[in-house]
Amino acid sequence: MVSAALWALPYAALGLSFFASDSERWIFLLPLGWIIAAALLCRSQRRAVACAVVLLYVATLNFAVAIEPAHRDTWPIDRAERSSALFTDGDLVIFPGHGWDEYVALSSHAVVPLPLAYYVARDGATAAFERVHREEAAALAGGHHVWVLRLFDEHDDDPRGVDELAQLGLDRATLCQRVGEGFSRTVLSPSTGIAVVRLDPAP
Repeated sequence: MVSAALWALPYAALGLSFFASDSERWIFLLPLGWIIAAALLCRSQRRAVACAVVLLYVATLNFAVAIEPAHRDTWPIDRAERSSALFTDGDLVIFPGHGWDEYVALSSHAVVPLPLAYYVARDGATAAFERVHREEAAALAGGHHVWVLRLFDEHDDDPRGVDELAQLGLDRATLCQRVGEGFSRTVLSPSTGIAVVRLDPAP
C-alpha cells in the first residue's frame, strides 16, 4: 500500500492543481486500482472486495474531476457558439489557439479553422503566414468570409495562444499586422464581451 500511495498521491496532487478537469489524464492512475484489487483478491479470495475497491477508486477519481470548478464552467463553449452564429459553411476562422477559440471547430457550421499557435510552432512563422495568406485568398475566391477571433480584441481576457506565440517571437501587434495585411476590418459583437473581426479586401 505504501508503494501505491507513492504512485498515486504525487500524481493526484499535480492533477488537482493543474488539470483536474482533464479526465483523460486521470486514466494513468487506473492501473494502480487494478493492481490493488488484484492484490486483495489474491489475499482474500473475495471478488466482492476487489470489485468494491475498483468501484470506489473510479468513483473517487470521477468525483475529484466533477468538483473542480473548471469542469463545470461552460464559458468557452458559450463564447464559441455565440461567435459561430456569424459564420457560414466554408468560412475561414483564424485564431491564436489553445483557448475558447478552438471550440469553433465544433460548431454547427463547417468552417475552416486556422490556429496560429499550431502552425507557427510546427512550420515556423514564415511558412505559417504564407499558409494564412493562401487560406485567406482561397476563402474569398470561394465566396466565403474571413474571420479573426481574439487577435484584434483588446479586451480579450484569455491569454492562451497569444502567450505561446509571444514565446515564439510574435507579439500581438505583429500578429495583427501579418494576419490583417491588405484587409479592412469590420468588428462585430455577437454578444457582450466578444469582438469578432471580419476581414474584407481593402478598397
